[in-house]
Amino acid sequence: KQRIVRILMNRISNGEINSRRYFFEPGISEDEKLELMQQWWDEHKFHLHFAIRSPELLNEMLDHSLDPDTMKILKEAEQAGIPFFINPYYLSLLHVRVPYFAVGADLAIRYYILYSRQLVEEFGRIVAWEKEDLVEAGKPNAAGWILPEGHNIHRRYPEVAILIPDTVGRACGGLCSSCQRMYDFQSGHLNFNLEKLVPGEKWDQKLKRLMQYFEKDSQLRDILITGGDGLMSSDRTLEKLLDEICLMAQRKVEGNQKLPEGEKLAELVRVRIGTRLPVSLPQRITPSLVNILK
Repeated sequence: KQRIVRILMNRISNGEINSRRYFFEPGISEDEKLELMQQWWDEHKFHLHFAIRSPELLNEMLDHSLDPDTMKILKEAEQAGIPFFINPYYLSLLHVRVPYFAVGADLAIRYYILYSRQLVEEFGRIVAWEKEDLVEAGKPNAAGWILPEGHNIHRRYPEVAILIPDTVGRACGGLCSSCQRMYDFQSGHLNFNLEKLVPGEKWDQKLKRLMQYFEKDSQLRDILITGGDGLMSSDRTLEKLLDEICLMAQRKVEGNQKLPEGEKLAELVRVRIGTRLPVSLPQRITPSLVNILK
């Protein structure tokens, strides 16, 4: 952690990194800079802002400990168009130089970050792992469902629907080398352009239309909010999304009271959020977020 903090601090100081949010006032001491860096480390936006996006910076952050073969694969991954996005917190969990008996103790984390040659060779030709994720407007998917929007709703089972919002939730706190949705990163439907992923007015209108689909469905009981990562959306965006789902579920209950037995629609019993942030970026779990979920 301290090594990564020092590298970022020096890059901010010498102007290699310019940020309107994270900067040092002229004349402050090294100790004051370090104190600020420690405060910023507790903010999840700091880690998203300074996420590592290149093999060279990744190696520098790891004290140039990556071997030449690994660097060759990572550079080939970059040339193939595989995005890099590793937040400083998650990177700080990796070992760099350790005693012999501890070698490999971090592999469970390391293998999420380092790409394999097999992935590099396959990227560009990956097809959807789940054939139900291939959606054409007006046509049923492989499971027989006609969906209102192929990039927002995925469906394989009668009772469960996957909801991917048009928000920063299309990104993650870091891209895993084993990502099930590498197909979507390959096609550009998921990405790490966080500024462009901030929801606009069109998303508010689309969200209401998607809720109509859920409200009229006769079998749906479970909505899984994912992405990307379901907790990457801002508190305000996530609260609005959950409010709309809650209102839709209430309308469904009220509508059922007017329907005769045998014609009632399935009612929502569960809303899940697919996320790795409690592990990969725990700074995101704040009292404000907990209050929203509560």
